[in-house]
Amino acid sequence: MRKKKLWKDIRRSITGSWGRFFSILSLMALGTFAFVGLKVTGPDMRATAEDFYEQTNLADMTLTSTWGLDDSDQDLLAQADQLEDVEYGYLEDVTIKDTDTSMRIFSAPENLSQYEVVKGNMPQAADEIVLDYQQQNNFKIGDTIDLDQEEADDSEDSDDETDESAQEILDRTSYKVVGFVKSSEITETSNIGQTTVGTGQLDSYGVVPEENFDSDVYMIARMDFADTQNLNAYSDKYDQLIRKHQDSVEELFDGQDDKRLSDVKNDRQQDIDDGWEEVNDTKQELDDAQSQLDDADSQIQEAQEEIEENQAALDSEVADAQSQIDDGQQQLNQGKDSIATAQNQLSQAKNQLDSGETTLNEKWTQLQSAKGQLDNAQSMLASNKGQLDQGAAALEQGKTQLANGQQKIEENEQKLQAGQSQVAQQQETLVQQKDEKQGEVEQLKTKADELQQQVEPLKATYEQTASENKSDIAQLEEQKEQVAEDQDEDTLQQLDEQIQVKQNEIETAQQSYQQALAASDSLQQESDTAQSTLDATLDEKQEEIASVQSETEQGQQTLDSAKQELGQKQTQLEQKEQEYQSGLEEYNAGVQSFNQNKEEYEEGLAAWVAGMNTLNENSAEYQKNAQNIAAAERELGNKEAELTEAKNTLADTQAQGQEQLEQAQAELADKKSEYEENKDEYEEQKQKADEELPDKEQELKDAQDELDDLEAPEYTFEDRKDGNPGYKQYLENSQRVDILSNIFPVFLFAIAALVSLTTMTRFVDEERTNSGIFKALGYSNWDIKKKFVVYGIVSSSLGALIGTALGHTLLPTVIFEAYAASSTFSQVTLNFSPFYTFIGFAIAIICTTLSAYLVANRELKEKTAQLLEAKPPKKGSRILLERITPLWNHLSFTYKVTARNLFRYKKRMFMTIFGVAGCTALLITGFGIRDSLTGIVDHQFNDLVKYDLIVSKNDDVSDDEQEQIDEKLEQNDIRNDTDVHYEELNVRAGENNDTQDITLLVPDDEQAFSQDVEMVDRQSQKQLSLPDDGAILSEKLADLLGAQTGDTVTLKDEDDQGHQVKVAGITEMYMGHYAYMSQDAYQQSFDSDGKPNGYLVTLNDTSQENIDKQSEAFMDLDGTQGVVQSSAISEQIDNVIDGLNNVILVLITCATLLAMVVIYNLTNINVSERIRELSTIKVLGFYDREVTMYIYRETILLSILGILVGYVVGYFLHGFIMQTLPPDEAMFSPGLQLSNFALSAGITLLITFILMFVIHRKLKNIDMLEALQSAD
Repeated sequence: MRKKKLWKDIRRSITGSWGRFFSILSLMALGTFAFVGLKVTGPDMRATAEDFYEQTNLADMTLTSTWGLDDSDQDLLAQADQLEDVEYGYLEDVTIKDTDTSMRIFSAPENLSQYEVVKGNMPQAADEIVLDYQQQNNFKIGDTIDLDQEEADDSEDSDDETDESAQEILDRTSYKVVGFVKSSEITETSNIGQTTVGTGQLDSYGVVPEENFDSDVYMIARMDFADTQNLNAYSDKYDQLIRKHQDSVEELFDGQDDKRLSDVKNDRQQDIDDGWEEVNDTKQELDDAQSQLDDADSQIQEAQEEIEENQAALDSEVADAQSQIDDGQQQLNQGKDSIATAQNQLSQAKNQLDSGETTLNEKWTQLQSAKGQLDNAQSMLASNKGQLDQGAAALEQGKTQLANGQQKIEENEQKLQAGQSQVAQQQETLVQQKDEKQGEVEQLKTKADELQQQVEPLKATYEQTASENKSDIAQLEEQKEQVAEDQDEDTLQQLDEQIQVKQNEIETAQQSYQQALAASDSLQQESDTAQSTLDATLDEKQEEIASVQSETEQGQQTLDSAKQELGQKQTQLEQKEQEYQSGLEEYNAGVQSFNQNKEEYEEGLAAWVAGMNTLNENSAEYQKNAQNIAAAERELGNKEAELTEAKNTLADTQAQGQEQLEQAQAELADKKSEYEENKDEYEEQKQKADEELPDKEQELKDAQDELDDLEAPEYTFEDRKDGNPGYKQYLENSQRVDILSNIFPVFLFAIAALVSLTTMTRFVDEERTNSGIFKALGYSNWDIKKKFVVYGIVSSSLGALIGTALGHTLLPTVIFEAYAASSTFSQVTLNFSPFYTFIGFAIAIICTTLSAYLVANRELKEKTAQLLEAKPPKKGSRILLERITPLWNHLSFTYKVTARNLFRYKKRMFMTIFGVAGCTALLITGFGIRDSLTGIVDHQFNDLVKYDLIVSKNDDVSDDEQEQIDEKLEQNDIRNDTDVHYEELNVRAGENNDTQDITLLVPDDEQAFSQDVEMVDRQSQKQLSLPDDGAILSEKLADLLGAQTGDTVTLKDEDDQGHQVKVAGITEMYMGHYAYMSQDAYQQSFDSDGKPNGYLVTLNDTSQENIDKQSEAFMDLDGTQGVVQSSAISEQIDNVIDGLNNVILVLITCATLLAMVVIYNLTNINVSERIRELSTIKVLGFYDREVTMYIYRETILLSILGILVGYVVGYFLHGFIMQTLPPDEAMFSPGLQLSNFALSAGITLLITFILMFVIHRKLKNIDMLEALQSAD
């Protein structure tokens, strides 16, 4: 019984002071919310990324080369230690057709660095592609994307194995979009990388099957190592192993660049030497040909003179012989005339014979032709007769098929009618069954309704009985408590029996009601089951009828189709029958024509035979006359033979001499022709050589110069941080949250602990008298202390539970969403942290319970009589202000009381000052971080860096290419440009010893450079100029290197060669790492002249749209190697700023809520402690406003003191965070603006004055009489 009273008092202590209970709960909830939330957010963010990388099997390291990766590179890579897997792939940078949007096309991987499919599927066919998921607004699945491949204008090597950039790598440029993916190698949404196409900034990516790439060498190697499996990618051990493997692989490739360069140079040099040898051989061949032509010309002149002499001697001999032959010829001619007359007469007779023979031959030819025509006509008639017979057979077959089709249609119509009759019969049967079953269901429903009507009275009876009996039981319980004090056992037993009777009556009524209700439910369920069965049966029957109906309709359609087909065949048969009749008529007409032509042929043959007999008789007479003339001709022939022999002798002599001359002349002509041909060929070859040899010689010289200038290939070894900017940035974002988790929760918990300590101490003091009563009643000290322990555990545990739950869910989600906009991760992975949960609960419980336990333990050491007396108020004492008599005398009564009370309650004074100071410090830090982030982008790119583009040229730019660049720089879009030497350096620095990229600029004109870049010392605001020795570094880079002015640092160039550089100055710069050097300083440090290879370009229109437009215009020029936009890094920092702004907003909100709870709680304690004093001054006639100011004047003064202390704490806290929070690539503005102090103080004072009205309302409702009697 005693314990029951104790727990009842504990419960009343909670319900009687909800304000104090909820204030402690709120303090602990805020503290654990910030602590647990910030502590788990960083690991949750990293776990999100780790899950994504594990799902896609992100490679540990990648290797790329400017010449690709050949077999020798692959052999070296296979020797790497602990190499678990290596996968080679291709990539190519392109633009989307008719746009400046650049895109990197990857070959689809098999195992490493896979892609998460957001929508659709990975490409399977050669013409399929998946795109970056951010392209979903521009394309949809099924669209066709057309790409442009831009051939590179400078290639350091034109060899087959190194000139992959100078040819089109992709086999096709048109693809079908089949999906959208996320890449584990590109997790940053805005900063994907740089490229040599489009605007110079990579905008997106895509993936196609490997078969689309036409390349002799691979372009990227992805590696996975055995000893990194199952390791946390963000752990120190993983970083150490990857760094070790990276160094090992780099060591394997040490000298490989020079080896490949040497191999290529040897091959190229041999080609060049062969070219020079070919040129020299051509020149020698031309000289030899000229010498041979000169010799041939001399030989031709000598032969021509000899031929002319021999021709003159031959002509004289022939003239003498010809005179003698002419006399003999005259006599021979007279004899020929006589024979010619007779011959003429014989010829006329011969002509008449020939004419008759010709006429007979023509007739014979005509007869033969007619006979051939008759034969052909007879064959054609026979062929037509066969075709007509086939047509007649086909007609008979078609008629038979038509008859069969008609019979089949009639059979199907009968079947169709039978099916329709079956459907009608089934529908009629279904209606009858439905009516029968529906009647049974209605009967069940009627019975259920009747039973339900019986349940309602039973329910009413049960409720009435339960209500009456419970009231009686309550009265009996009260009687039982009264009797228990008198310890009357008999009466207690009677009361228990009466209570049991009442309870039995309730149970009986309840059982009756529940039995009727169960019967009603059972019957209702049976009715529902019958209805469901009926519905299911009807549905099944309906489906069967529908199936038969569907088959019937389908049969009708088939029947209609068959009828239509039969009609078409009938029409075709009629057409074929008409064609047969027409052919038959044509055949009969042909037979009649054949018989008529045959009679005409037989008549012509008889006439020809008669003509042939007459010709034979005339031919015999002609032969007799011909023999007489032949005898005369033979005699004349003998004479002519003698003359002919003389002529032949002369002719032979002349021919022999002429032949020799002509042979000599022909040989001479051949030589002349050969000479002319050789001369023409020589002239042609000489002209061609004169045209080609200079070009060939120049090509060889250019090739030699290019070979001499050829640089070794660059191998790039990148781990996950180096190759993926988003990987590193996301890690740094999570680490920034870790930094904040070590600062803000400490302040929040410290303030909450102090205020909770004060609250619980006041609670113990308020319960002093009750503690004495319980002690007097015999309760042990532990029982009394249990009250305060339970109160502290319950309030703090509930607060910690709420804070832990929200900290595990809400805060990680809010912070992740702030950073998710700049990354490709979809949803944060929420993990429960038992460790931080335990710490949060432990701190919360200790802050409330331990203080209450210690104070209660101290109180209970006093005697019971002392505890029952009111605790005497603290004695006042003279304060320092009283010793300043003039000032003290001028103070009013209320101000004197306020001054005394401030030092009278020193513990509460310090608690209020420290609580307000902590909240103010957090507000100043939060607002300071926000302001430090807000202005740095505008300040850097408006005041410090004024150029918009860095345009770099090719190393071997030609005069024409330079002229194009100059023309572009002179356009109106360009405000000004400055010649600079542009170079990318790097150095390992920072907490994680990561690679830091550095932009080195060496201006040609320092005065012009000062208009593009303002170099100034941030602290002294002193302008800096380029020194003759050393470099000016950006401030963040100097901080990472730990360098001061005058120190020497080592910076590495693109060939990984280190160079000692003196730090001549440190300039203000917030984003990116920069180094600025003069020409002389660069010459000293890099042993090179640092000639200009680029331009700093400032545009008239600085909108992002115009920057992209101008970047694309520069990239289109043949002499441009790349374009860097100064705004690119600003987008990256904007993402960091946006994320931190959301985090800071959450922390500022927590700090504001904490300030509200702290001020209210401490003020409320102050009112509670001095309630008798406040009641007294109200009795004395103080107005409500005066009473409020009497107590609140102290709160205002303490709040102002707390704000001043908070200024100091906030200043140092902000400075510490500014040193630890920014990423490696950025520096936040460390200064604090006065507006931060004013705003933080304003929020604190606003909360103070708002709470004053709450306290004012509470003071107005004080029961003065009860307050003054509270200690009696």
